[in-house]
This record gives sequence, structure tokens and C-alpha cells, in this order.
Amino acid sequence: MLGMAPHTQRYLFAILDQAVEDNSATLLTEKQLASMLHMSISAIRKRRTDNLPPAFIRIGKSIRYRPETVQAFLLKEETVK
Repeated sequence: MLGMAPHTQRYLFAILDQAVEDNSATLLTEKQLASMLHMSISAIRKRRTDNLPPAFIRIGKSIRYRPETVQAFLLKEETVK
């Protein structure tokens, strides 16, 4: 999955699981998402402008991501070798 080590994947899913279970879960910023996925913010923006997942929410000029949407995206990207 996006070239991540298994322990990184488990950690990421644990964070996302907690956010999904938390009723007051906050939306993720571009910076938070980039940090979680070990990607640059510009790579996240390029995916968005190319209409690639994960889906985002625009609030005014701000871009946000739902944790459950990111989790679903990662599960879909996961491959078994």
C-alpha cells in the first residue's frame, strides 16, 4: 500500500480507526494526510487535481478529508504479495 512498511500501515489504520469511532472526529487537513501517508503536500494536491482518491471536502478555500474516506481508500489500495 503506497510503499509503506507493515508496521506503518498498522499504525496508520489504528489512528484512522480511532478517528472513525470517535463521534467528534475532526476532518484531516492536507498537511495531516500528507504526514500520515508519508507523502508531500504537493503529491496530495496533484492527486486531488487529477481527480484521484481519496475524496475531499472543500470548505471555503480549505480542503479537508474524512478519516473514514481515507481508510476506505487505503483498504482499496492495499495489495497482498
